[in-house]
This record gives sequence, C-alpha cells and structure tokens, in this order.
Amino acid sequence: MASSKWTSYAGQRRGMNYYAAVREAIEKHSPGESILDVGCGGTDTVMAGSFDRRYAVNQTPIPDWPCDAELIIGTWPEVELPESRFDVVTCCQVIEHLPDEAIPAFVAKLEAVAETLIVSVPFMWPKGMCKYHRQDPVDEEKFRGWFSRQPGSISVIQDGRLCRLVAVLGLA
Repeated sequence: MASSKWTSYAGQRRGMNYYAAVREAIEKHSPGESILDVGCGGTDTVMAGSFDRRYAVNQTPIPDWPCDAELIIGTWPEVELPESRFDVVTCCQVIEHLPDEAIPAFVAKLEAVAETLIVSVPFMWPKGMCKYHRQDPVDEEKFRGWFSRQPGSISVIQDGRLCRLVAVLGLA
C-alpha cells in the first residue's frame, strides 16, 4: 500500500519525545469514558489510554484512517460533536497555525468540552522557521495567555534541536 501524506506525518511523530509525553499524559488520565483529539492530522494519539469512546476531529478527510476511533470532519470550533463533554481532549501542534483573532474561540471550545485538556505547541521556534506557523515564537507566558485554565503541569520537551511545550490543564 502506498504511503499517504497522513501516514507519513503520523509515522514521523511516533518516535518523537513530545509525542511520547502527550501519550503518557493521556495514560495518567485514563481510564475514562471518552477522549477527543482536535486536529489529529492522521496521528494516533487518540488511541492512547483506556477509553470507552474515541473521537478525532480533522478539517479534511484522512484516507485510510488507521485508528479505531470515529473521525469527525469539520473545522474547530464550528464542528458538531457527538458529546458535549469529554474526559480528555488533546490538541497537538495546532494552535500555532491560527491567527490571533481565531485563538479565543478555538481555545474556549477546547476548554468547554474538556475535563482534562492536553495541549502541545512548538516552544520558542524562531519566527519564520515554519512558514505555516502564525504564532512563533511561543513561550510559556504567551501560551498561558491563551487559556482561562492554568496548567497543572507544563513541560518543555526536546526533540533534536527543536523543543515543544506540553501542558495538561484541568478544570478551571
């Protein structure tokens, strides 16, 4: 079977330290009834832990979706969800792509539907290093400013020469 851009992207992530840190955070908040991954991009973080129901949201369809989770196609925060609340919601490597004006509504819906929210973003990547990132550089202060909840834990995880921030935010 030919590799799609989705399986390639997901495969690249599996060996990364930040990806392991996110999966470990999910495991710590498991078992649970439901988990949701926002902006999954073909990754399988939604399969970590022990949950009765698993969902992933992506803006576009993912050919050969590899997970045993319901894939919901739509744009966050407008997408309709099958549940109003989830035990764990993850959002990895997404917020840095958003313009300033989109972040408040995006984050408000994340916080509204999550008991526990696990978020990762690039940490202190130089502006312009990735042409798709609109928020670089992201430091801890900028990250905290996006949320009404404060992180119960926040870590900077190194992968080669690049770092990512991984935060776990509980109920406000």
